[in-house]
Amino acid sequence: MTTSSAINLDRRSSSRAVINSQIKYKVKDQTSYCAGKLLDLSQTGVLLELRHKLPENTRISIITKVDDIDESPIEIIAEIVRQEITNDDHYSYGCIILDVKNF
Repeated sequence: MTTSSAINLDRRSSSRAVINSQIKYKVKDQTSYCAGKLLDLSQTGVLLELRHKLPENTRISIITKVDDIDESPIEIIAEIVRQEITNDDHYSYGCIILDVKNF
């Protein structure tokens, strides 16, 4: 007897949207921001590309870039839950969203 079942290899509980947008971010309790890139976004998480190595469980504040002066940037408070090194010596971080401000 042969049974067929679909296996979902994507661990996300909600769909994601490819964003590919510039951001600035800072580690919680630091005052200066660094440049980074928001690669994708879902209801529960974000995927970031950053130049700095950060440990898992680090809380970060992410500010979206806006082009229109009438728009307010969105601030996302997130926690790093996974990381990997990309081909160009940047770091890719999967983060869970803890809070969204100015939305």
